[in-house]
Amino acid sequence: MAIKGPLLALSVSLFSGITHAEVVQVYYNDFSDTSNIQLNGFAADHSPNADGELRLTGGELQEAGSAFFLSPFTLPDDASFSSFFSFNIDATAGGKDSDGLGGDGLVFTLQTVSNTAGSEGGGLGYMGLDNSIGVEFDTWGNDVFDDISDNHAGININGSVVSVESIDEPTRFNDGDSWYVWVDYDGSTDELEVRYSLYPTRPKEYSLSYNIDLVDIFNSNPVYVGFTASSGGAAQIQNIEQFAFENEYKILVEQGNVADVPGYSGACAIVLGALMGFRRRAKA
Repeated sequence: MAIKGPLLALSVSLFSGITHAEVVQVYYNDFSDTSNIQLNGFAADHSPNADGELRLTGGELQEAGSAFFLSPFTLPDDASFSSFFSFNIDATAGGKDSDGLGGDGLVFTLQTVSNTAGSEGGGLGYMGLDNSIGVEFDTWGNDVFDDISDNHAGININGSVVSVESIDEPTRFNDGDSWYVWVDYDGSTDELEVRYSLYPTRPKEYSLSYNIDLVDIFNSNPVYVGFTASSGGAAQIQNIEQFAFENEYKILVEQGNVADVPGYSGACAIVLGALMGFRRRAKA
């Protein structure tokens, strides 16, 4: 039975009685409607922007913001998931490091507590989020966090911004261009893979990978999915343009545009519950 209703109009209680077999699918072509997203810190003042993007900070010094879906998502027994998003970072100001103005970056995260924005500056809004994983796009080098460069991507665990894996990126993340990101976790192998590109086609090879048991990290709890960001002595604006998430391991949005997904219609989120027999979709 298909039920049409407000986008992602799901309560925590709705998830509480569902077993591991339900399927969750979330697709946002833009964020013109944030009514089902918890906005924290400076994100609450700036989202959505005029382009229908999630704006996590406002371009001033010493800001932190985050955005998470209101309801947690139940992962399968092995914690598999796949996700896609695109972002842009612009309007850099304040301090300067070796690659120019602006800081500090953003993090895509799955965590077990919703309304914690973390810390400013090098904390990327992620620091202190226990029982979490994060994928950072860091535009400021902090020696205290063992950053490998002033512009890099990394995989972070349990609210630490000392990355367990990282890679230098020679092209600045904070030049205003759109970056496309795929984050996938295969619970059968415990392998977390991150792909990112300036081009919308999903790369065949991963940019980063890390072997980790996310069942132990999350303690089999539902997870809040979203983004954190910050500025410190340097500032920038971090925007999330589009987003897709499923609680199974598969290739999502291979061509980098949520609007091209078969069956997608309008700026919406789709959630399917196999056991509950529900399907919710925003109005076309």
